[in-house]
Amino acid sequence: MSSAQIRGFCCKEKYKYHDRLTKDVVNTVSKYQGLTAKLDSYIYENGNEETLIALDGTIPIRYRNNQYHIPICIYLRKDHPETEPIVYVRPTSQMTIKESKNVDSQGKVSVLYLTNWKNTNELLLLIQVLIITFSETPPVYKKPESSSQTAAQVRPAYPSTTANPYPNNNQYPFSNPGFSSAGYYPTSSYGSGNNSYSQSNSNTISEAHIRASLLSAAGDKLKERLREKLDTYNAEIDVLKKTGDDLQSGTRQLDQIIHKMETDIGLLENTKAKLDEKDKKLDELIIKYESAEKDFNVDDVYGPNEPIYKQLLNTFAEENSIADAIFHLNDALKKEVIDLEVFLKHVRELSRRQFMLRALMQKCREKAGLSY
Repeated sequence: MSSAQIRGFCCKEKYKYHDRLTKDVVNTVSKYQGLTAKLDSYIYENGNEETLIALDGTIPIRYRNNQYHIPICIYLRKDHPETEPIVYVRPTSQMTIKESKNVDSQGKVSVLYLTNWKNTNELLLLIQVLIITFSETPPVYKKPESSSQTAAQVRPAYPSTTANPYPNNNQYPFSNPGFSSAGYYPTSSYGSGNNSYSQSNSNTISEAHIRASLLSAAGDKLKERLREKLDTYNAEIDVLKKTGDDLQSGTRQLDQIIHKMETDIGLLENTKAKLDEKDKKLDELIIKYESAEKDFNVDDVYGPNEPIYKQLLNTFAEENSIADAIFHLNDALKKEVIDLEVFLKHVRELSRRQFMLRALMQKCREKAGLSY
């Protein structure tokens, strides 16, 4: 499946992050050529069926100085990479699943990296973890040749409607295809010459046997320590990533606060400049009026400077005064301080003046270009 086909399928099946999915699939099949992308039907435990993109094929492992190819299938969910993939070991008809803490009887894989998927969500790292895990404990072994069980009797260890997805075993070119039912290791001998040995029924323990056992034990111990180190480093990476996210969030908040403070400082400086200018004019007028011995009018400093605005302000003030006068006349009439005839006379005069003032204000606003 090409990148264009993957992108088209993502859009059709409504994958949430189709760009990220396309990138992950292309990078994975480029690095691990034993895997191919395809469409597969997956049936969940609740019976729901869904068509998903699957990475199907083999991944290489090293076990006891030999290379093998483990058949797996990785299902990528619709919200990848938010939710962890579903990983299955898919044995051929000549293989049997070896149950462990990482692989159940149905072939479903459970590793710590999948449990902590939300903290990392890297598909290539998942495959590397699978390679390390399966190199330590291989998930399959070859069926004994004396077994009378046929391929048709083997229950498939993966969620698929196809009984045997790999009819041709040559699709998986093992470096050494010999397996033992007692474990997952080749039947070829170790060493060379007189020090070589094989899986025989001899009761003789040679130096080669002891050497191989020591090497195997040392290798298992090193792998165990490597696994512990890997878990420790992953935990430290998670803590550092969380700390980094918190620091980035705090940096963004500080940037916002600094930006607001700079804006406020600019407004304050602008306001201060205007007040300084007004104070300067006020000082000049005080000196001017004190020397001329005239009454000081604050409106000359803080009032409008243009005649049109002065007229508008005075008209507005007078119109509001008339509104107050009409209110008090109405109150006086209710209290019978004045009679109705006096009330109507003054109200008519004030209303006529108020109408003229309102018309004058509208003209002034139009002249000044102000909305009314």
